[in-house]
Amino acid sequence: MRKLISLLLSVALMFALAMPAMAATVKQEATAAAIKAGETVTVTVTLDEDVADIVMYQYSLYYNKSLFTMTGSTGSAVISNALSDADGDYFMISFVDTTSTGVTVSAGTLAALTFQAKEDLTEEQEAQLRDAIEHNYLIEGDLRRET
Repeated sequence: MRKLISLLLSVALMFALAMPAMAATVKQEATAAAIKAGETVTVTVTLDEDVADIVMYQYSLYYNKSLFTMTGSTGSAVISNALSDADGDYFMISFVDTTSTGVTVSAGTLAALTFQAKEDLTEEQEAQLRDAIEHNYLIEGDLRRET
């Protein structure tokens, strides 16, 4: 009987370890796929489910500064001034729990950034907004970005 219980516990443990970890997804969506010079597009960064025990997150939204100017932003996250690194120009979308105890970040809009296409564009240009989750400091849980 002990061997049977040990075998059953071993099998149960194997299945428990094989279960994939659930992770919230961060994704971005633009209000338009194509715009003309002088027009605006808003990029909304959302979280698809609540994530508990977050101490800090940082999400970078890369853009082409020769084609766009950011004209406004809304949301619960902090939006940085324009920054640059070896990968290009970006705005950092971040949150820090100042108590360092971990809080629940609710599903929904983290930030919405509005960009205006520069007026002096005279020919058709192709541009891409891309993202990067730089750091995810979590006590528990997991974050990933949608590709």
